[in-house]
Amino acid sequence: MLRFGHMALPGPLKRFFCSIANATTVLLNPTERVITIKNATNEDKKMHFPLAWLRDNCPCPVCYSASSELRNLKMMDFCPRVNAVSVQMSEQSESMTVSWDDGHSSSYRLEWLRAVAFGADTAGRQRPPLTRNRPVLWCDASKATAPICSLKRTTHYGETFEMRAEAKPRNLGYTSDRLDFHTDLPYMHEQPGVQALLCQVQASGPGGDSLFADGFSAAEHIRRSRPDLFRLLTTVPVRFRDRGQLADRRFDLVATHATIELDCQPDGEWCYRRVHFSNQQRDLLQAWPLADVQLIYDALKAFNDVIEGRDISSDSSKVQLQVKLRSGEMALFDNSRLLHSRTGFSGERQLAGAYLLWDEVLSRRRTLESQLQIGRQD
Repeated sequence: MLRFGHMALPGPLKRFFCSIANATTVLLNPTERVITIKNATNEDKKMHFPLAWLRDNCPCPVCYSASSELRNLKMMDFCPRVNAVSVQMSEQSESMTVSWDDGHSSSYRLEWLRAVAFGADTAGRQRPPLTRNRPVLWCDASKATAPICSLKRTTHYGETFEMRAEAKPRNLGYTSDRLDFHTDLPYMHEQPGVQALLCQVQASGPGGDSLFADGFSAAEHIRRSRPDLFRLLTTVPVRFRDRGQLADRRFDLVATHATIELDCQPDGEWCYRRVHFSNQQRDLLQAWPLADVQLIYDALKAFNDVIEGRDISSDSSKVQLQVKLRSGEMALFDNSRLLHSRTGFSGERQLAGAYLLWDEVLSRRRTLESQLQIGRQD
């Protein structure tokens, strides 16, 4: 029987190892907050796993939903500075188990780890996503390709959709649990700017409140208090993904955005353009440099703390709005700016939803103003 232990080494490096046929060695570096797996027969081939990333992508049923292929772990419950108490390889080196100082334990299949490992300098595991490429000028005849056109106005949920607690939920929205603050459809390149939620049946007991938070105000707080984290939130690309099946149609949607998208004005000034944030639909595959992963998680957590009102230096009353919709009432809001959430509930609750483009909304407004002869100066 093989035994696993831990060898005291000089400095902060701890080693958890096993001696088997393929001589797999596991190294935990608490200072750099990285676990490294290497094979003695190939010293150059090392797999690196940041602690925050591993805990965030725990595959257990509590943290991950196999039915929806999305993360269950909520950002409000996630600590990006979580530490590994111990690391062990299985007897046949088929899996690695990590015990965390938050009391949780995670087991990762070695086959899965090989597929998602970080390289020494960057997230080399990032496979080329089947998404829109960078624009190629038509005048460059040697590289020009057929233009990509998007005619789709509805989403994979259809023109409208209904949300209620389901036995096999496609995502956390179809449960009765409390939701993280998020923007909808970050896995799409062209997200609808306006969302409508009609309350058809409201939970009769406590809970089921709708929460909204101003992403631009939260971003401004981060900019003033932590400019280093603000830089990461506005420059680091975050990949989002949603895949599954609705009726007889399968879908696999992928898009990459900065968390906070800025817009440059003609006068050289900038303003906030859009927020892209959804912890559940943030993909486990990210093209993040290994050395930056911990700081990126710190930035995401800091933004979420402001949204949630957990940042003691911010005033949540200036960011959040909470309301319990009554049956027949509708919430209409800007999906590019406002993040929304929901408190947990019990019993029956059902909402109908739809998405609109700002172009359509503004066009309709101008048409109505003209029909009603409402004068405007602009």
